[in-house]
Amino acid sequence: MPNAVRVETVESGLIGEISIEITPLVDLTAAADGMSPVGRGCDSGLILCDGARLDGEMGPSYEELLRSASALTKLYADPELLAQLKDVLATVTVTSENAGRLAQEATAPRSTDQPAGSGRLGMEVKNGHTERIKPPANRDPLGGP
Repeated sequence: MPNAVRVETVESGLIGEISIEITPLVDLTAAADGMSPVGRGCDSGLILCDGARLDGEMGPSYEELLRSASALTKLYADPELLAQLKDVLATVTVTSENAGRLAQEATAPRSTDQPAGSGRLGMEVKNGHTERIKPPANRDPLGGP
């Protein structure tokens, strides 16, 4: 096993049995592949050798996971947050639709009677709500203001 590892306690099972998980962070090099972790030939710069001491971290416990799940449930039950999320999703949807239309318009061949910049996307987002853009009543046929 390479010497660069993550050591973490893991709680599992119905009774919360704790075990230690050792996860390599790098692949074993070709030089270290055939090396034995016991004896004088062990290079602790490449692999974990017999008797090595490792620092580890406590992994998440079931109690922490339950507390986090409870906090998330309360957060997503907030009607104001849900309304804000719906507004954001509506804005993202309109933006992506408009980007698609703009890309199509930019790549579409133009006829000689259609001036550049004469197309309109048709939707606008104001204060989190989508509204149709109304073309100006007296629009210049050459695409100007």
